[in-house]
Amino acid sequence: MVREFLSESRLKPMKVYFKGEPGFPKSRGPSRVSGFNISVGGHRVGASITKQCRSAVSFIKRHRKEFERLKAYGFPSQTLDFGLNDEATEKHPWPTYCLSQELVALAGLYNLSIDLSFYGKAVSKKHR
Repeated sequence: MVREFLSESRLKPMKVYFKGEPGFPKSRGPSRVSGFNISVGGHRVGASITKQCRSAVSFIKRHRKEFERLKAYGFPSQTLDFGLNDEATEKHPWPTYCLSQELVALAGLYNLSIDLSFYGKAVSKKHR
């Protein structure tokens, strides 16, 4: 199904993987599913969630037909994954990471789940 979709798609995957092939990291064992990853934003890990949402919305709208095809193919899982730095501080140990209404609506329309992947505390240039 992955090969078929990509052969007819204008989307350019960063990575394609197939069930049974070595996974990443290799310690996780072989891939349990086939799939592909596509960058929808081009931002560095830890860019603000606002910027990442805006980019994702723009990408989805620009590639609307591809997202309709993805939905029609019925892939078992389709996820938008946002890489974020943990912004918790002693003063504010519970930061808020807001997703735009438009992003949430588009995710619902195309059956996309949303993951927030946290990569630890951001290190400012002052503290390096």
